[in-house]
Amino acid sequence: MADAITVPQVQPVQPALRFLRIIPGILLLAAVGYAGKLLEQNVGAYAKAHHWTFPNIEYVLWAIVLGLVISNTIGVPEIFRSGMATYEFWLKAGIVLLGARFLLGDILKLAIF
Repeated sequence: MADAITVPQVQPVQPALRFLRIIPGILLLAAVGYAGKLLEQNVGAYAKAHHWTFPNIEYVLWAIVLGLVISNTIGVPEIFRSGMATYEFWLKAGIVLLGARFLLGDILKLAIF
């Protein structure tokens, strides 16, 4: 006869513990986004002060470039990975909120005349 196959038991992760695991990654995402904002301001000011012709690169693009440099050179430690996996949610939420801001601004302009 065939031997019995044992399946390992998976322990459910408590929601509070799952939330605590994503906090470091979310903080890293916020830090990279803020660093992109600082790069946008400082690189633009530096180029202007030295009379260089430099395009105005948005902070989102700076944050993407910074994230690519970090992930491809030093890598992302394991502690940040679960929180960094939520980037898609934050990106979609930001797009929706930005669209809502523009829509509400247009409605207010039409209502005020």
